[in-house]
Amino acid sequence: MQQQGIKITKFLLHETGSYNPQFRRPYEVAVTGTAFNIVKERLAGSNSYVAGAMGGISTDFIRPSIETEKQLNIDNGWDSRRLRFMLELEYNWYTGGAVKEIVMGYTNHNGIGLSGSIDPNMTFIINSVMQVRTNIEMTPLGNQTHASVFDSSHILADNNWGGVYSNVGDERMRPEDVYSTMSRSQLKGLAGTLRDTRQANSTIPVKSRRANSSPANYMAQVLQGYREANSAADLGQTDVALLDQARSNTQENLVAKDPFMSAIAECRGQGPSNTFSFNDLQLIDPNIQYVTKATLMGNVELAASHRQGQTEYWHGSNSETLAATVLSQAVPGLLMELALTRAYFRSTNDTIGGHITTTVANVDGFSNANQEGPTQRFIYRLEHEVLADISNGGQTNFALEMDVDLLGETRIQISLNSGPLIPFVVPSFCDAIMVPVLTAQPKIITDLAEGFEQLSIALGDASSENHNHPGIMSSGGTTFGVI
Repeated sequence: MQQQGIKITKFLLHETGSYNPQFRRPYEVAVTGTAFNIVKERLAGSNSYVAGAMGGISTDFIRPSIETEKQLNIDNGWDSRRLRFMLELEYNWYTGGAVKEIVMGYTNHNGIGLSGSIDPNMTFIINSVMQVRTNIEMTPLGNQTHASVFDSSHILADNNWGGVYSNVGDERMRPEDVYSTMSRSQLKGLAGTLRDTRQANSTIPVKSRRANSSPANYMAQVLQGYREANSAADLGQTDVALLDQARSNTQENLVAKDPFMSAIAECRGQGPSNTFSFNDLQLIDPNIQYVTKATLMGNVELAASHRQGQTEYWHGSNSETLAATVLSQAVPGLLMELALTRAYFRSTNDTIGGHITTTVANVDGFSNANQEGPTQRFIYRLEHEVLADISNGGQTNFALEMDVDLLGETRIQISLNSGPLIPFVVPSFCDAIMVPVLTAQPKIITDLAEGFEQLSIALGDASSENHNHPGIMSSGGTTFGVI
């Protein structure tokens, strides 16, 4: 029986290339007087903390780690071809309106036969979801469709999780997890020894805003959550209550409220999962076979597809690799927030006055609406939220070429300080694996939480007269070089 209210309108599968091994670089903070003073001067007098204000300064305080934490795994290895997919469905909102959901991800192997048959044992892994409202506006030029994205999230889960009694496993560092860690630190310094199961990256999937992969957006989310909580605090309110409110201000969207993932759980008669099978889709909508299109590469496509070893490896600690890491994580999320699926662009600050200029082409979106408006917003946010950090506030000369395809891969060529263009390729269809908000080291999230707490105090968002906060560190801690 078809899941009530859900109709699958499109299911596209396409063979992938093979890729260089991918690595994790969790966020780390620089708790120094210099970093604090830079942030304080930029944000002085701000009514709210927004990502655009963080551009050019966020990486003075927070950035993906210079050294990789570990090499990441994917089913059957990075040198194996598999399928990437985009599943489009529509459902009826409780108000009576229709909403579109886009589910994107990959498979554990290439399970498409030459006749187009689908291996029933092939596992589909959800990488990200997006929910979009579409509005039709009548204009003198005819009806115009506008897409509004209200959820753009990675799906985080570890299907090899060893359980709560395992000493091995990853912890999440989303903004709400940062505040959970701050609350835990109130327990007499036990933050580094207690395991908080709320933050364990387990088999139970959770959402993480794609914007969390942008240092500027991440920093803005954490600081704004603290500021809003403090402005609404009652006189004499405890630290724990203040931090709980900040955590509430930064909470992610819920998997349990996701229509597709809830439908999969209902079909299986079990809890939420980040995986599904083709049989599950048939239970949700028996017409799935009529909207499924599977494409295997021909000889020409195979020759043009990326092959492992063809581009730069990701384990380096040089400036180009670090910049490419930030770009590969921040730019796809920015596109998705604007309901865009693909964009090719060139940017540089090798101009008179050192201003960043960007030229965009080949823009596609999730709807057939005119993309001129979203493209201009993309350029503005790209330059102010992302490239301002890549150039270290204009101190670093850069030239950049990117071809970002949310349904496929992201190709990057970057030059810093007039050096040669270095090519990188990352599989965008599985970028939830590489997010900087996961770590296997509890100390990293503890340091992150302490750094943000001290920075919030330094910004004047909490009074030491009303709250028993630790003093601000003016020196020591981690320091960063130029990206």
